[in-house]
Amino acid sequence: MGTPASSFKLWTNAPQGRKRFPIRRLAATALHALLLPFCAGQYAYAQPVGSKVEQITKPNISQAPAEFKSRLAEIEKTIKKKGGFAVAGQVEDEKKFFPKPGQFAVALKYNDSNAEDTYKFNDGWFISRAMSSGKSDRYNILVVASFYHFPVEESLTIEEGQVIWAKATLQGIPAENKTSISGIVTDEEGKPVTGANVVLTINRSNGYFDSQARRSETTNAQGKYSFTGITFQPYGIDVTKTGYTYSFAKLEPAKSDSSASPFARGTTANALPKQSGVLIMRTPWAKGGERSSDANNANFILAYPRAITIDYVYKTENKFNWQDATTHVVWDGVKGMNFSKGLDERGQDLNLESKEGAPFFRHFFVRSGGGHGHYDLGEVSFDSVKEIDEAKADALQDTPCVLNHVYGVRTYEGKYAKFVVRKIVAIHPR
Repeated sequence: MGTPASSFKLWTNAPQGRKRFPIRRLAATALHALLLPFCAGQYAYAQPVGSKVEQITKPNISQAPAEFKSRLAEIEKTIKKKGGFAVAGQVEDEKKFFPKPGQFAVALKYNDSNAEDTYKFNDGWFISRAMSSGKSDRYNILVVASFYHFPVEESLTIEEGQVIWAKATLQGIPAENKTSISGIVTDEEGKPVTGANVVLTINRSNGYFDSQARRSETTNAQGKYSFTGITFQPYGIDVTKTGYTYSFAKLEPAKSDSSASPFARGTTANALPKQSGVLIMRTPWAKGGERSSDANNANFILAYPRAITIDYVYKTENKFNWQDATTHVVWDGVKGMNFSKGLDERGQDLNLESKEGAPFFRHFFVRSGGGHGHYDLGEVSFDSVKEIDEAKADALQDTPCVLNHVYGVRTYEGKYAKFVVRKIVAIHPR
């Protein structure tokens, strides 16, 4: 998508005191060609105007979707009763086109690791939830992005007890600012996976920037997929297919790249990279930390689900002895584990995720205030574990599931469990 004529201005570096003047693109091009030979020591160039956010008074919402007006009334009622604020408005591009909800993302940014998503509606309308009082100095940066435009973030002046209104105008990306993400999906035996669903989502550093803004592709007979002509910015990517466990990663600009910050905080897009730059794919399933690779070749391995057999002891106190009752369970890798109930769909304490040919334990729910986690004690005698190390059991990192290893758990309810992996079996898809 090229930059439209209406968004170009011609500037000359005329001597001080001489005015600089805007001219539409066609006239500017002709004038540039005509005057350049006579501009001794001067130059002329086309400068695209970037995406922008403007804080405005309440707009006319008579033509807004009924769902938006209903949500607005509900939020205004909440603010009137409990205080706080909300942010609402409309997004359009430079051609006055209103994107659909799945084509754009809007959030209130707190910092580089947190943001508050908004509700999206037809004709570009959006609104946040009612933010509680005291958050006006934290969630006051509005971030707007799409797959085909320059992203933008801008500070807003927040007034408690009010709905703050904003209008975002997104600038289309020229060819030199586009990037692509492509790759191949295989199973853990190296065979291409046909018909896998690959979903690209606009991303923030701690998760999805907006799960509603997404593009999807289906892998072909060679397991290949490709997203082309998209904006250079952070993304999330998920790969799923029935009969396999899903895989996901974050795609972000390379830290060493000068274009690492893709957001245009000013009014021009010139601060953005002239080249697409390099996106790095980061996946958390590598043993010992994240694994990185060039996202231009973002390959994924869909693993087979695992069934594991475990023996476990669950107690309200942090001590174990030879009299404790041991429970024997076959954990099929679909249900999560709630040690107070045996197996449970919700996976309140631990989930078993098969990733890239190996099973991992990970937390599905995180208890407010912490005090919930697990750790690997290694290949030790199950009966020899007499106590859970609470400091280690507060960890929330993903942990490889290893045969004959014993694991200590502080459960979601603040109780205690220990378990040992007796058997691991791959469940092949039909």
